[in-house]
Amino acid sequence: AAAGGVVSSVVSCPAELVMLHQQKKGGSFASVSRGVVSEHSARILYRGMLPTVAREALWVGSYLGLVPVLQDELGKIEPLADSPYTVWALAASSAGLIGGTLTHPLDSIKTRMQMNLRAEAVTSASMLAAVREVTREGALFAGYLPRTARILGASFILNTVKAHLGDALEASRRTTAL
Repeated sequence: AAAGGVVSSVVSCPAELVMLHQQKKGGSFASVSRGVVSEHSARILYRGMLPTVAREALWVGSYLGLVPVLQDELGKIEPLADSPYTVWALAASSAGLIGGTLTHPLDSIKTRMQMNLRAEAVTSASMLAAVREVTREGALFAGYLPRTARILGASFILNTVKAHLGDALEASRRTTAL
């Protein structure tokens, strides 16, 4: 599951950098992309790739990998054992909360790196500088509640879709096998 997050970083890292600069400067996605690349080079689009990869791996791992584990554990609790939907909803929401909490510092670091496009090359030193800066400012968990609420909701929705698709595929297989 986490590998899917790593792969998605190839698209999400440059897209998020451009979106941040759209918010900062205005303009279309295409015009901001061209402006960033012409001013800095195409390589700059991958500034913040390391925290993006770590964030996406943790996020996808939490919403795909944690839910079944949490369902098994929560299903063992006596008052919940007779309510599979409650167990599932708690597992999906808990996975979202855990994923949001684990990934938020990485997102703060990535955002700081992507907002600052100074001319120096993208190196681990720039990530370390972003970590120091964000930590010194006490901004590692800035925006935690709204972001984690979105992630919790996304985890719930994605797991709902995953469950319904799984049920539909299983029904289709049974029908096809007949």
